[in-house]
Amino acid sequence: MADKIIATCMDRRLPNKIDSVAKGIHVSNAGCNVEAMRETLVGLALEDKGVKEIVAYLHTDCGAMGAVEDARAGNSGGYGELTRRSLLSRFDSRKWANRGELEFDINPQIQKEALGRVQEAVGRNISVKVELIDTGKISVPEIDHAEFALLVTKPSVASVPEIISRLGLRQFGTYVIQLLNANEALADIELTVNNLHVKRVVMHGLSAEEETAIRSAFPSLQL
Repeated sequence: MADKIIATCMDRRLPNKIDSVAKGIHVSNAGCNVEAMRETLVGLALEDKGVKEIVAYLHTDCGAMGAVEDARAGNSGGYGELTRRSLLSRFDSRKWANRGELEFDINPQIQKEALGRVQEAVGRNISVKVELIDTGKISVPEIDHAEFALLVTKPSVASVPEIISRLGLRQFGTYVIQLLNANEALADIELTVNNLHVKRVVMHGLSAEEETAIRSAFPSLQL
């Protein structure tokens, strides 16, 4: 049993940092998009009655927020339909002056509101909060972009860096999506493949049906 759910962005810089500051059930997607991981968060909190808190760890220099900025500038056509519906549409009614305001004010507000809806759906006393990590303070080694990979797996209480190492993947070179249902991950895979140009996707702990769904959606990937 765990008393906390730790929701994060799939960003490759975060697993080691998160592992050093928080313990609990790990969940992640592009941008720590709480509404898009709602099914996972509610399901985990209902399944594990020991969960007393959900913490969403956002971060600076977030690629998902870069996509939001790009879309506001009129480039939304450069993103797939799943990405537009799952991520970009959350910001359609919001206004911000610059990237700093988006990352420090607007996105935290959106995720906090979404956490409130999760809290209501769980239907018991569970606290929620949003934290912001400064990725400028994380030391990241140089890694050839061609070596980047995306790991798609289930939520875990195991350390994410430990999982990455066990699978023979690179620390700081692996984006990590952790969701209960692989269908929830399709938009984030789309963003990673189409816009981050990551070619290798590693599926771990998924059902045969879930693997088939991902392979069908992205037939050209190295899986």
